[in-house]
Amino acid sequence: MTVGQKLLEYMLEKHGNMKNKLIPNIQKIGNYSFDSNLLYPASDIIQKKVNPQGGSKIFMTDDYRMVSRNPDGSYKFHNTPSVNEQLKNNNKLSNIQKVGDINFDSNKLREPTKTYMEMYLPNYKGKDKVLSSDELLQKSNFRKKDGVYEGLVVRNQDGSYKLFNKEDYLPDAPVIAKSKQETPQWIKDRATKKTDVVNFYETLNYKNWGLKDYSDYTTRGSAFRNARANGEKEFMYKGVRYNTNYAGTPEQQLKETGLTNEQIQNRSKINKSLGKNLLPVSYENLPLRYILSSKFNVKESNRQFIDNLLNNKMTTEDKKQFNDLIKTSGLSSDELKKRYANRMDAYNLYLGIPQKNNTLEVSNQVPSKSTEKNKTYYKYNDEAKNKLAKELIDWANTNSEEKGVLTDLKQFVMGDYTVSKGKDKRGNYISYYDKWDLDPLGSQVKSLDYGKPFEMYDKIYVKKQGDKYVKMNYTDDELSKLNPNSKNFDVKALQEELSTRGYDMWSSRNKTGFDGIYGNDTKSALEAYQSGIPAFEYNAFKYEKENKKMYGGKLLPSLNKF
Repeated sequence: MTVGQKLLEYMLEKHGNMKNKLIPNIQKIGNYSFDSNLLYPASDIIQKKVNPQGGSKIFMTDDYRMVSRNPDGSYKFHNTPSVNEQLKNNNKLSNIQKVGDINFDSNKLREPTKTYMEMYLPNYKGKDKVLSSDELLQKSNFRKKDGVYEGLVVRNQDGSYKLFNKEDYLPDAPVIAKSKQETPQWIKDRATKKTDVVNFYETLNYKNWGLKDYSDYTTRGSAFRNARANGEKEFMYKGVRYNTNYAGTPEQQLKETGLTNEQIQNRSKINKSLGKNLLPVSYENLPLRYILSSKFNVKESNRQFIDNLLNNKMTTEDKKQFNDLIKTSGLSSDELKKRYANRMDAYNLYLGIPQKNNTLEVSNQVPSKSTEKNKTYYKYNDEAKNKLAKELIDWANTNSEEKGVLTDLKQFVMGDYTVSKGKDKRGNYISYYDKWDLDPLGSQVKSLDYGKPFEMYDKIYVKKQGDKYVKMNYTDDELSKLNPNSKNFDVKALQEELSTRGYDMWSSRNKTGFDGIYGNDTKSALEAYQSGIPAFEYNAFKYEKENKKMYGGKLLPSLNKF
């Protein structure tokens, strides 16, 4: 007996005789019939949504109708058509999903073992996980084809599921035209790949003209990922039109795909030409450069240099130019490369292309004068923000004005940007704001709008030490509430804050600054602050402990209590 047969025998023995002996299996509500043995409890979300005050337990029939049991053993419908309709469409209110005629609980899905995959699907190239469950295998009677169970599924982008088809995931699997009608020769002649020949009628649909086809990818998921990575707003896959909107919050979208849905745009030929050819740094002779880059597809030499630098493909001439830039700028090679990477990330976001170096993040701050609801603002990542903070604090300490304009020379992203002093519930801050829209280009060629502008805004919190501003990572209240036995906070920011407050943190430093390691040095300083021990007393104790020989191996009497 095979393993599959043994498993089937076990499942039948366990579940096969679990029949409802109190009432008949077939129940009726009006003209509607259903098998009570196939009922399953609705999820907790549905129970709360349908019966917020409590009440009869809700069950689901095998075709997603909601019923509850009467005291006499009969059943009744729940009069909630909107929820029922959602469930029919595999709404996530329920864990129960449907493929073909089979219902199954998606919470019980799991991946096949590595041994099984290596034995029966050694050439599997799909990025979508293959999944199954005891329930699915049993309902498909453990049928196999070439060792592959028929009860395998893969998850679609919209959260629904489809049966796994081995043929869809083979390398170089051919795409078969869905229409039986012969594909015209003019389409075949135009095709550059065998997978470009798609459904005849969909090809003729004028609404789909101009959309790039991704049918040569083995799965719709991989087609989606590549289309989004290429900045496509919509794409074709095996004769069907899809968009590239990504589920989740703007923070998740940017972190997981390098792009927010808000920045996705219909990329024109001008957008694509200028995106790959124009140097988004200098704006001299711009109208002529625009014509050469967009109309004649000429790539600027300095743009080629930057592309070679960021892709680690520098020529001998590029290396010479790079060394000259290092000498004239006074920056290290890493700092100089980082500046160009920052700039290209911002340019890509403007064009509707995913950023590659995660320079920008979604800001959790909104300007107080903003009137746009749900607008997404962007900010520097922590590394760039910490570098910018010094410039902002230097400006605040040398200017009495509440507002000013600075030039972003070090991070090389914002150009001229606005800085302001302010105060909110958390404390004093210095904010920075910039609308990234390539303004010099727009002012000279007003009819040109080849990208989608975005806005940057964030706050650097500060506090007064004497007559100077210093960076504030934690307020008094925030610092007092940190758990010294936990690490669920920004350690480097904590080290900076404790050092700013006068606590000796030299043991937590390295060549570049604070090490970000939550060791005894950082923990002891935090505990000292939370215990009300002043920095000077803590530092004296620490110094004395490290130099006991100065006092004959004894601590100062005033510090014995520590």
